Amino acid sequence: MKGGPSKPETDEFGLTEAQWAQLDALTGKPDTDDIPEANWATARCGVFAGRIEPGLYLHLDDGVLNWLRRKDEGAEAAIVRILRERMEAEALAHPQWRLNVAG
Repeated sequence: MKGGPSKPETDEFGLTEAQWAQLDALTGKPDTDDIPEANWATARCGVFAGRIEPGLYLHLDDGVLNWLRRKDEGAEAAIVRILRERMEAEALAHPQWRLNVAG
């Protein structure tokens, strides 16, 4: 005879009857009486959304990061300024590398 509790029977989704009962209890709609109905006829897309900027993560060593943080403009602004200055200088020296990038 094996010891320990027996494993509950599951269905084809791997859920027990107790788990299905828990899901059934969650299927009721939440109380939304205090939320006004949306007027989709006048809805506009993207009104509250800001400009989506591409993400980029950089690892900077402590010496470089401390140097950038000492600048009055802050580290991120200094990185952008330094890279933009370099990009513009290279674009002047090598017109074939020029990009149409607004600042």
